[in-house]
Amino acid sequence: MDGKIIQEREKYMNINQNSAFITGTIVSPYYLTCATTEDGHCYKVFISARRFSETEDVIPAIVPERCLRDTIDGIGRSVTAKGVFRSMDRYSNGKHHLDLFLYVDEFIFGERNTGG
Repeated sequence: MDGKIIQEREKYMNINQNSAFITGTIVSPYYLTCATTEDGHCYKVFISARRFSETEDVIPAIVPERCLRDTIDGIGRSVTAKGVFRSMDRYSNGKHHLDLFLYVDEFIFGERNTGG
């Protein structure tokens, strides 16, 4: 990560609770999840992010339409996502499930990874 992104991350995380600043690769297509009046349509996408320990996590993210900047397919593109972690209680098969996800405030696209 370059110094400017690191400074931005530290500044953002000092201000907001449950804040997150991740850099990774988009590993799924955009799935339409909901429509809101404030942000327009929201899409679910999965981001593979590497920890400092080199372990990779796949993080579900909800991205407002305004952040996608007319990108149709983001699979394989590097992205930096800034937002807050949120949760939603889902009831299925007679059980409650707590779904955790990153609600994205800002999406910064990088280059498409070619995998080679």
